[in-house]
Amino acid sequence: MRTNPVKKTIGRIILYFLVALFLIWTIFPFYWLFTMSFKSPIDAISNPPKFTFKVFLENYKAALNMYVKPGSLGFVVVQVEFLKGFKNSMIIGFGSVAVALAVGVPAAYALARTRSRLQKTVGLMFLFVRFIPTFAVVIPLFILWRQLKLYDTYHGMILAYQMNLLPYLIWMMKGYFADIPIEIEEAAKVDGCTAWQVFRNVALPLVAPGLAASAVLVFVAAWNTFEIGYILSQTRAQPVTVALTGYSSTYTGQIQGLAAAAGTLVMLPELLVAGYVQKYIVRGLTLGHGK
Repeated sequence: MRTNPVKKTIGRIILYFLVALFLIWTIFPFYWLFTMSFKSPIDAISNPPKFTFKVFLENYKAALNMYVKPGSLGFVVVQVEFLKGFKNSMIIGFGSVAVALAVGVPAAYALARTRSRLQKTVGLMFLFVRFIPTFAVVIPLFILWRQLKLYDTYHGMILAYQMNLLPYLIWMMKGYFADIPIEIEEAAKVDGCTAWQVFRNVALPLVAPGLAASAVLVFVAAWNTFEIGYILSQTRAQPVTVALTGYSSTYTGQIQGLAAAAGTLVMLPELLVAGYVQKYIVRGLTLGHGK
């Protein structure tokens, strides 16, 4: 049965329109944040909004200071140690990824290769933990962290982040390892490889794209985590996502450009990391489908 060319054309037009609408809906907030970061306080609060304006770089200069003093640039601002928060997020983010990979990857491999009745149960337990609301756990964790002197420390934050990151990483990597034909590993064992050598020299290279994709997604999740940093840090290890909440003003409109500049800078590490390993992300996301 031949398809009507007119209906086919109309269907494509509708599809392209819906895709364009979705892209506008998705991208416009980022566009608005980026343009807002270059607006002066007057342009930022103009009504109707200005789409053409004179570039105002003072927002970035102020955001990159250790803090914005009350009254500088006409702002009435609470002190925000942006660069310190940025550094804290980098340390906590990469530290969390390192710990999650060191613990989660072997656990995912063991889970994928274990043939027992408890395999699915254990896997579902990891998934269940991931869906527990963070605030349901972080308050008791706050009391425990204070007693163990882990409150407002880098290692305390990194350990707390694993509550969300480890189940996510294990569940993803389990699918990648499960896709490896078991015959390849059995052949390596016949050649005299130990279980550790099979894991390190055979399994890991085969799932390298998936490993890179998982690492990037875990880093993004760690970078964007707010609740844990808000409850378990104060000054020394406070991540930048929490530090951004310090941008407040007696006149809210005067702070919009500065806050937008800080928000744009916060997105840069995620974009750079994702762009650097983009080819691995594309391959990794299509590699594992879980079994």
